[in-house]
Amino acid sequence: MPAVSDPPMVQRLNAPVLVFLGPSAPESDVREVLPNAEIRPPVQRGDLHAARLLRYSVFIIIDGVFFQNDAISPREVVDVLEDGARVIGASSMGALRACDCWPAGAKGIGRIYRIFRRGIIGSEDEVAAVLNPLSGFPALNEPLANIRIAARAARRQGVISAASEVDIVAAAQAMPYAERSWASVLARSGCETSADWFARCDAKRRDARDACAYVARHIRSDPDWAERPRRSRSTFGVLAQPRSGRALDHQAPILPAESAPGFTLWTLLTGRANRYLRGPSAFEILQGLTGSVPKRWWVAPMAFDPPDVGQEIGRIHRELSSCADDLGELEAEQFRYLAFVRAASDLGEDPPAPEELSRAKARVAIGHRFANWSALSQSQSPEIVEMMKELIQSSARARGGP
Repeated sequence: MPAVSDPPMVQRLNAPVLVFLGPSAPESDVREVLPNAEIRPPVQRGDLHAARLLRYSVFIIIDGVFFQNDAISPREVVDVLEDGARVIGASSMGALRACDCWPAGAKGIGRIYRIFRRGIIGSEDEVAAVLNPLSGFPALNEPLANIRIAARAARRQGVISAASEVDIVAAAQAMPYAERSWASVLARSGCETSADWFARCDAKRRDARDACAYVARHIRSDPDWAERPRRSRSTFGVLAQPRSGRALDHQAPILPAESAPGFTLWTLLTGRANRYLRGPSAFEILQGLTGSVPKRWWVAPMAFDPPDVGQEIGRIHRELSSCADDLGELEAEQFRYLAFVRAASDLGEDPPAPEELSRAKARVAIGHRFANWSALSQSQSPEIVEMMKELIQSSARARGGP
């Protein structure tokens, strides 16, 4: 009996590059660089799984939904990477998920990806845009990341002063993301420079073009680069291998149980836990743990030697999980933690660059809602400050790494 082939619906050869595009760039920009690409609306949860089952091999994620529907999860990106596909991210949702999933093989492109990866910015609010799906997904607001980058370019070119740069960014941060436009931000900041000058400095559009150009260069040099056969014949989701005794869930935590203590400590020390905790702040929890956490955590936290999980540590981890699950953010935090551990362990004990050390201190201070590192360190116990210093040293080395 002859072998039964896949149904025509799923048997695709030489599937085109698939680009998920919305307000970050016009379709003409993609067509100019990748004329044969298939362009789809902003990515949402399930799109990558479905496309990979149809044998698409190269995904360029530029835009994705944030609030209108379920956002694509890091787990879905990792699923298609493990199945052999290529995922390139830039500009908006693509930059976020590439930053989350680079340890699994996602490729990030562009300035917005780099400043997310370096921790200079870290919120989805930085790239959030109001969309109009009925007229080609134009952006109805100006993303904060674009405002930051354009203001910095204007200052460097002598168009505005350093003080005006600070005022412009502060004005944009104080506004709801849906209300940001160059006219409203400049009016609120008191800057009299023409909005047209800033609008021409469009980092999201440039990054989108660069991501497409990256793929085009690889295909020109190696036509087989885009041919990525599936590594598994199974579907994704319910038919995949269960994790932790239950079926695969796109939002399920990806960390093994023994890594939970290190992850929990990392979120507390960096202040990232403050985004999710409903009760005491991260500092208040740390102060209560100084007498109960195993000493090796305090002596060498970056070793992440998993101790026995005490009742309090387990409770904190469960609270983080319950608070973040609805937002689909816990998994992204776990990917950031794994990426940090991997980078920190690869870089050895070389001293970090001074500018990276300053950035790391500033990130921790902001995470704990302090204006700067000096204010933070003066307000906390010596034990906690020493813990944070060790974390900051490793963080600074990791940010300066590959």
